[in-house]
Amino acid sequence: MSSILVIDASRTIRETLSIVLGQEFHVSTAASAAEPSASAESALVILGLSARADEEPMRALLAARPDVPVLVLHGSEGFDPGRLALAERRVGFLRKPFDGHALQAAVRALLATPTRPDARASARTFVLDHPYLTREAAATVRESVPLDLPLLFVGERGTGALQVARALHARSRPRARFDALPARDVQPGDLRARLDAPDDGLFLDDVAGLPLETQHALLIELEHGAARGRLFAATAEPLDAAVAGGAFLSELAYPLGVLTVPLPPLRDRIEDLPRVVETVSAALAARLGLAPVLFSDAAVDRLCHYLWFGNLTELEAVLARTMAGCSARVIDADDLRFLPASMSTARPVAIADAARIDAQPERGREAARLEVLLGELAHELRNPMVTIKTLSQRLGSILDDPDERARFKTLTDDAVERMDTLLEQLLEFARFRAPARAEVDLGPLVDEALAEHRDELTRRGVRIERNGAVPGPVDADRAQVLFAVRSLLGGLVHELIPHEPLKMTVPESGAFELEARAEPATVARLTAFVEGADTESAETPTLPFALAAALLERNGGSLRVRSGPDKATIVRVALAPVAT
Repeated sequence: MSSILVIDASRTIRETLSIVLGQEFHVSTAASAAEPSASAESALVILGLSARADEEPMRALLAARPDVPVLVLHGSEGFDPGRLALAERRVGFLRKPFDGHALQAAVRALLATPTRPDARASARTFVLDHPYLTREAAATVRESVPLDLPLLFVGERGTGALQVARALHARSRPRARFDALPARDVQPGDLRARLDAPDDGLFLDDVAGLPLETQHALLIELEHGAARGRLFAATAEPLDAAVAGGAFLSELAYPLGVLTVPLPPLRDRIEDLPRVVETVSAALAARLGLAPVLFSDAAVDRLCHYLWFGNLTELEAVLARTMAGCSARVIDADDLRFLPASMSTARPVAIADAARIDAQPERGREAARLEVLLGELAHELRNPMVTIKTLSQRLGSILDDPDERARFKTLTDDAVERMDTLLEQLLEFARFRAPARAEVDLGPLVDEALAEHRDELTRRGVRIERNGAVPGPVDADRAQVLFAVRSLLGGLVHELIPHEPLKMTVPESGAFELEARAEPATVARLTAFVEGADTESAETPTLPFALAAALLERNGGSLRVRSGPDKATIVRVALAPVAT
C-alpha cells in the first residue's frame, strides 16, 4: 500500500482526503511542513498552498524527497513551480473544490507514472561513454571518476564539455552544487567561494580567456590545496598557443592539463554518428516522455551528410525537434527538422482552406474533402509501412540479437495494429450514407464519447472542466455525429499535454467547444481548420479530424479550430439546434 503525505492548513481538507484515499493508500497528514508528522515517508505529497511563512520548511521537505511527485491543490494557471522548487519534478494540479473521483484519478496517475527526474537521471549517464564520446575521451573520463584532479576538455563549442562535466560530477557527488561560468567573468574571489566545499563543482568555459589576475589566484588555490571542490575547464584550442602568446600562465596550464579530454567536432566523427543518433534519441525519449523511435537508413544518411556547426548540441536539438514534431515510430529523411521553422511547415499540401471550401459548390466541396482524406490516408499508412520496410532491411542483424528481435516484434505489432485500426475506422466511415436526421441530445452523446477515453485522460492526468451548460438537442443523424465526436476526441486526447485541463464550454445551443493545450505538432496539423488560415501554408489535418469534419458537414454542421488564450487550441463543433 503506497503512502501519501497530505499537507494542508485546513483540517477539513486533511480529514476529507484521509477518508477518500484511506481505503486504497496509507495517508499521513500535517497542517504545515514544519510539523513532525510531515517527516513521514511517502510516495506522493499532496500540498495545499499555505502561508508564505511555511515556504522555507516546505522547500526543505521537498528537497529531501527529490523523486517524489507532488499534487498541488491549486490550478496550474498563475502558479510558479519555482516558488517551491517544483520545476524539476512531476507535478499535478487539482483546483479546490474537487470531487472524490477527480482526486483518486489524479493520485493514481501520479503514482502510476515514473517521475521525470528518474528519467533524466537515467538518460544523463550516456554522455560519459562511447559513442557520445570517442573511445579515447570515454577512457579518460572513466579514469577521472575517483580522482579530484582538474579535468580539461579541448574541443569546439557544442562538443559536450559542459554535459560531460555535469554528469561526471553528479555521478561522483550526487546532489552536490555545480556551477558553470564563462571564464572571462570570473573574479579571484569567486574561486574560493565556489570551490570551498569538498563536493562543489565548478566549470570554467573558455578557460583560455581567464584574466591573468584570476589565473594567479587559481594557481595558488591548486598549488596549496585550498580548493576543496572539483574543477572542470574547457578550451576550444590547446592552451599551448595562449601560453606562447603570453596570455596564459604556463605554470597553470600544466596542472589544468593533467587529465585532458579531447572532444573532436562531430563532422570528424561521422563513423560514430549512427550510434550517437540511436543513443541520444533513446535518452531524449526517456527524458521527454516520448515513444522510442528508429531512424531509417535514408534519415541516418542525411544526418551523416550535414556539417553540424553546433556539434552534439545541435544534433540533440534537431533530434528533439524531430521526435516532438513527428508521430511516426520510424523517422524518415523527410521527417528530419533541421531548423525550428520547419516545425510549422511540415507536410504542406495544396488544399483550399475552410472558408474557400464553404464557398465551393457541393461537388467541389466533396472533391476538396476527398483530397484531404486521401492525403491523410496516404500519410497514416506511410508511417507503419516505413517501419516495416526499415525493419526488414535490418532483418539480418535483428535475427542475431534477442533484444533486437523483441524490439522488432513490438514495433511490427504496433505498425500492423495501427493499420488495422485505421482500416476499421475507414470501413465504418464508408458505410455511412445520407443522414437519417432526428432529434439527438448532444450532451449525453459527448459524454458517451468522452467516457471511451477516460483511461487515457486519467493516465495523462487530464481533468475535464465544464462551464455547467449543456449543448441541448440537435437535428442530425445520431450514429454519424457519435462517430464524428469519437473521431475528434480520438485525434485530440492522445496529443494533449499531461496535467493540463480539457475545458468544455457551450457557447450556444447546438454547439460545444473544447479548449486544450496540445503538443505543437498537433496544433500545426490542424491549421487547415483555423479560421482565416493561409491557403499557401495550410496543412492537412489529422485523419480523425478530417473524418469528423466530413460527417459534421454532411449533417449540416461544422468543425472549426482557432487559437485561444495562453497558447491553447479551441475546437468548436456546431450543429443545427432543435427549436424548443
